[in-house]
Amino acid sequence: MAIDLEELQQAAGRFDNYKKAITRVRKNPSKSLKEKLVVAEQHRRVFVPGPGMTSEVKSELATLKNSAKTELKYANYSIRINRERRTPVVAAGNIDGRKLWRVQGNGALPTRPKWSFDPRMDEDLQPDDEIFSTAMQRGHLFKREDAVWGADPAKMKLADEHSFTIPNATPMIANFNNVEWGDLEDIVSEETGLGKKVSYFAGPIFRSTDRFFNELRSDAVPPAELHTGMRVPESFWKVIFWVEVGELQAAGFVLRQTDEIAAHGPIDEMNFGTYRKTRITNIEQETGLRFPKLVAADIFDS
Repeated sequence: MAIDLEELQQAAGRFDNYKKAITRVRKNPSKSLKEKLVVAEQHRRVFVPGPGMTSEVKSELATLKNSAKTELKYANYSIRINRERRTPVVAAGNIDGRKLWRVQGNGALPTRPKWSFDPRMDEDLQPDDEIFSTAMQRGHLFKREDAVWGADPAKMKLADEHSFTIPNATPMIANFNNVEWGDLEDIVSEETGLGKKVSYFAGPIFRSTDRFFNELRSDAVPPAELHTGMRVPESFWKVIFWVEVGELQAAGFVLRQTDEIAAHGPIDEMNFGTYRKTRITNIEQETGLRFPKLVAADIFDS
């Protein structure tokens, strides 16, 4: 059974028994008063709701079969899709670093699952799997290594399979997916690999200037089909958040694959470091999503 993201968020919004935490550290005479308070503070959890949405964004969401619901819930993350673009609007995920596959000492990840459509939503609303290749890759919005955590290996393997559902894929040119986007992902992995808890929202920025995949193909496409099918987003955003000494911290990023698309040329179908942060309010303006609690916690000016 998939973990319900809403339940995870609600659980994250409640304090662990704070008094018991303080009692536990008081029983340890080797700790100074400051250390005791810090340890107790680390038991605090902060609730961060999913992003708000403008009426336009809401009206364009794809719905599940025979339902008005728009959220595809998986183990440890969820997705909402824009029905016209057939592309995720936002992925929302939590990572408990203490329960990650690699942190638990399970060795290499299991055999890579095959990508599959989600049967809960019509396939023609999900990303078009035919456009993907070694050049135009299925870019994970919620990274595989971030998803594979849980109470036991069985839950981890289920989470691994869930990370390979087509709704979690966005069109990314190979060099962008593996380098710029991948390097930002690795910064998060470094933190969670230390046993830390990190969460993030991520998605593309939809613009009218985004080119159709058919425009990028190397083979001859009939003129009537050039402006049909999926578009390839030029930009992607990510808002990462965590709790540090009891305080919510958040950082926003916008990465662009425009140069990588241009450098690659026509596509053959057969075939935190140096990153500059951006204000989370800028991401709100670009996407129509709203992150009021994370705007207040934005570390852009720090």
